[in-house]
Amino acid sequence: MVLLVALSFALSGNKNKPKDGGAGIVKYPPVSTFESSCARCHGPQGSFYGNTFGQLPDQELEKLISEMMNGPGGLNPNQADIAAMTAYNKALAQHKPFIFITSADTATDSINYSGESIPGTILSLTSKGETRPC
Repeated sequence: MVLLVALSFALSGNKNKPKDGGAGIVKYPPVSTFESSCARCHGPQGSFYGNTFGQLPDQELEKLISEMMNGPGGLNPNQADIAAMTAYNKALAQHKPFIFITSADTATDSINYSGESIPGTILSLTSKGETRPC
């Protein structure tokens, strides 16, 4: 599976201070957080989900994920954490690739990113019309 990532999207963990006092910065990267806090009940990469999980409306899925992160997950997520985990769970349920940028340093001419993806996903980055494998 190949996933192309455009570099013109908002980055979680960007080193620039957000105007929202940090509420928009993800504390819990979704892939590693799922594996450490959720997979014990929901299976690796959501393998224990039933068929109807992927059919939940977005608002219902977000509410369910918020309840699970706050309850059994033992986390204290902000809205950005819930949105990131919702996107990750949607990708799992729909068997789609997923990438999440966990940090970026955009202050220099050479931009450094780190992140996580569903294992087995082949990534490449496209910037200014040039595509490079990761």
